[in-house]
This record gives sequence, structure tokens and C-alpha cells, in this order.
Amino acid sequence: MHSASRLFSLTAAIILLASGNLFAQVHPCDAPDVPQVIQSGAPHSVLFCALSADAIEAAAVYVDGQPFDLVPVTAISGVSSTGWVLYESADVVQVAKGSHTVAVATYNRSNFSDQLQLGEKSFPLSFAGDDERPLPHAPVVRGVAR
Repeated sequence: MHSASRLFSLTAAIILLASGNLFAQVHPCDAPDVPQVIQSGAPHSVLFCALSADAIEAAAVYVDGQPFDLVPVTAISGVSSTGWVLYESADVVQVAKGSHTVAVATYNRSNFSDQLQLGEKSFPLSFAGDDERPLPHAPVVRGVAR
């Protein structure tokens, strides 16, 4: 009888652990990219993932190839199970309506010279800028009333 209650307790614990994992959130750095449209003319930040071990201090952000250098960044997530951290840049992206690209390279400090060193540039992410609210569609006239 004692072993039956242990088996029940063990089974209940496994079920609780398994059900907890069903509702676990995916770390933003492990989630797939989604197409993005931002408001044209408004300042935006860039979200990017970097390895925690890289000890990121700043970034170079390239909007349509134009560089914005030594942009301040902030870590906005914990470390993922694969070692990545989600960072957010200062507001440097402000684009017109249309298709655009953004890429990022990150800075950390050299262990030997304590100087900032720039890493490789990321693959560009494509996105679109659009007006906050598009023009209304043409109405359909149904007649004239008195």
C-alpha cells in the first residue's frame, strides 16, 4: 500500500511538471521572425539577440545601409537556455513609408586593451514603414433618400 501511494505521488509530480512546461513561454531569441510594419516618421528602437558571453556594451545600427554608431543598448530579457539575451537599442530607426532594412553590429571591450571592439554585422532584417492609419477605402453609394 505504501508503494502505491508513492507511485501516485510520483505520477502526480510528473504530471504537474509536464503541464507546467506546456505553458512555458518561448524566449524571444528562440522565437521565429515575423514580418513587421512600423509607423513611418516615428522613432523606433531595434530589438536584437546577442550571446550573453559577449558582454555587449553598445551597437552600430545600419538602417538602409546608413550607420548609427555607438548606440546605447539595454538588455531586456534574461539569458535563454541557448545563451542568448534580448537587447533593445535607443530610438534610432525613423523611416519613410516603404520597404527598409536594418542590421546590427555589437561592441564589447577587449580583455587586453579595455578598448571597445566592433563585431560582425548581422544579416539585414527587412521591414516596412507605413502611415499610422491608411486612407479610408472608397464608400459604396446605394442611392439618394429624402
